[in-house]
Amino acid sequence: MADRWRDAFGKLEGKALLGMLAWGILAPVAGANPMEAGITPIASEVNGIYNLIMGITGALFVGIWGVLGYALWKFRFRKDRKVNDFHGNIPLEVIWTVIPVILLIIISVPAFRVLQFTEYAPQDISETVEVIGHQFFWEYRYPDSAITIANQPMRLPVGQNIRLLVTSDDVIHSFSIPSFGFKQDAIPGRVNERWVRADKVGTYDGYCAQLCGTLHANMLFKVEVMEPEAYAAWKATQSTAAAAPAKPVTQVDLMAAGEKLYASNCASCHQVNGQGLPGVFPPIAGSDWMQDKNAHLDAMLNGLRGEITVNGQKYNGVMPAFGHLKDVDLAAIATYERNAWGNNHGPVMPDEVKALRK
Repeated sequence: MADRWRDAFGKLEGKALLGMLAWGILAPVAGANPMEAGITPIASEVNGIYNLIMGITGALFVGIWGVLGYALWKFRFRKDRKVNDFHGNIPLEVIWTVIPVILLIIISVPAFRVLQFTEYAPQDISETVEVIGHQFFWEYRYPDSAITIANQPMRLPVGQNIRLLVTSDDVIHSFSIPSFGFKQDAIPGRVNERWVRADKVGTYDGYCAQLCGTLHANMLFKVEVMEPEAYAAWKATQSTAAAAPAKPVTQVDLMAAGEKLYASNCASCHQVNGQGLPGVFPPIAGSDWMQDKNAHLDAMLNGLRGEITVNGQKYNGVMPAFGHLKDVDLAAIATYERNAWGNNHGPVMPDEVKALRK
C-alpha cells in the first residue's frame, strides 16, 4: 500500500513541477509590461527600471525553478537508490551569496539614478502649478498667472518643464497620473515638490491613490496637455474673465449660474436633489442651516471642522473650504442653495461674500 501511494505521489509531483516550470517561463513573456505607456521622460525612466527588474527576477525564477525541478526529478525516490549523506558545499554557498549581491548592485545603481532624475527638477522650469487636495476634489493654482481652478481638468503645455507643488487642505491624498509615471502624496501642512514634462498632446486620467474618506472614489481627475498656443489662449481667457468688471446680477442670473456650479462643486456630497446622505452629509433642501446667511457663507468660504446639527440630526461637520472660487461664483451657489428645492431665503450678492472673506 505504501509503495502504491509513493509511486502515485511521484507521478503527481512530476506533473506539478512541469506545470510550475511552464508558468515560470511563459508568465514573464505573456505579461511583458503591464504598466501604462508613458508620455513623459519620468515615465520612460520608470518603465525602463521596471523592465530591468522584471527581466532579472524572471530569469532568476526560471533558473532557480529549473535547477530545483531537475534536482527533484534526477534524485527522486527509487527503491534501489541509496541516499547520500553530505554536509554543506562552500563554493556553492559563496556563489549563491555573491550572485544576489551583484544583481542588487545592477538594480540599485540605475534605480538611484532614476530616483534623482524624478526628484530634482531641471533648471529650465517654465511654470509652477500648485496642486491642493480636498475632500473630495482637486484644486489647481497657477501663481504666475493668478489663476485658480477646481473640478475641471488641470491644463499643461506640451513639451515644457512644469514644477508641481503638491499639498492637502485636510487629510492625506495622493496625486497620481499613470501616463505621466507620476505619484506624489499630498500631505496637510507640507508641500512636496515634483516636476513633469508631457511630450504628447491629449487628455489623461488621474486619481487619488490614497484612501481619503467616504467619497474617495470621486477623486478622479483629468489632465489636458495642450499646444503652447492653445494653452496661452486658455490662460488669457481665464485672466480676462477674472479681470472683467463686475456686471449687475439678479437672482435669476445667480440661480442659473448657481445650478451649474452646484452640480460640479457640491452635488457629490449633498446630492443633486439637495437631500444629502443621512448621517454623513447634511441636507440643504429644507435645512434650518439656511436660515443664517452669514453662517452659510462662512462655511462655504472657510470650511467646517467639528460637529454640527442640521434639522435636529448631528453630522461630523467636515467640509472643505471653497474660498478659492470667485465672489460671484460663491454668491451664485449660495443663492441656488437658498432658493432651490422649496427653500426661499432670497439672493446672495457678490459684495456680501467679499465682505465676509478673511
